[in-house]
Amino acid sequence: MLATNYTKFTGLDIWFGHGNGDPGAQSSGYQEQDMVRRLQTSLKKYADKAGVAIRFYVGNMYADNNVAWSKGRAVIELHLDSAGTAGQGGHVIIQEGIGGLDAIDKNIIEKLKENFGIVNRDGAGYDERTDLANPRRCSAAGINYRLVELFFINDVTDRNYFLNNIDEVARDLISAYIGSEVGKTTVTPTPTAPTTASNGFRVKVTTDALNVRSGPGTGYGIASVIRDKGVYTITATSGDWGKLKSGAGWISLSYAERV
Repeated sequence: MLATNYTKFTGLDIWFGHGNGDPGAQSSGYQEQDMVRRLQTSLKKYADKAGVAIRFYVGNMYADNNVAWSKGRAVIELHLDSAGTAGQGGHVIIQEGIGGLDAIDKNIIEKLKENFGIVNRDGAGYDERTDLANPRRCSAAGINYRLVELFFINDVTDRNYFLNNIDEVARDLISAYIGSEVGKTTVTPTPTAPTTASNGFRVKVTTDALNVRSGPGTGYGIASVIRDKGVYTITATSGDWGKLKSGAGWISLSYAERV
């Protein structure tokens, strides 16, 4: 993760997209305005852990046009994407002509890639735009800003992943902002000694999105995400965790069944 210059700002402002009568994108009974606001409690928790002065604009900044509220602070505006045919992954939007991505933007893209994958915008998970009001307003006001489309609301896999991992998504956003992992140092992995499974055994993943971790426990980092509900071979176990034969890492066997 890249070091950031976050200490030069007086704090971090989170603007939640839409709201105040504007639901934003909708799919299967879910509304964008409600989904992004589910992150608020966890964002506050991890910002406090990191010593970041965080504020939330829960109104509709696009309609209110009150960007001066965030003068001297960094801004992350949170949205969900949508399309007639569901896409997959997230991306960052910045104003064209501001000099490209900064370290905060790049870290957010990496965290989006870990959680949802990225939309291949400009080949790197981002867009530079001139047609959106808030990026244009913030650029004119000299405010450090990015709009983050977390995932497609009409993609069932990413939507379910988000609903099951709200705390982790929030932690990753704060980590991206400060340029280091927050909230993980309190967990010291103490797994039982791995037991080799003779000849291995096969399991079928039963959840839409299963984290593959670098070790047997939630205290280890996420190496990748399994999204295909496929069948995988386990070569060793440690408690409720199984080591993938591919060497990609460990998965929780609570979200898989033997076949």
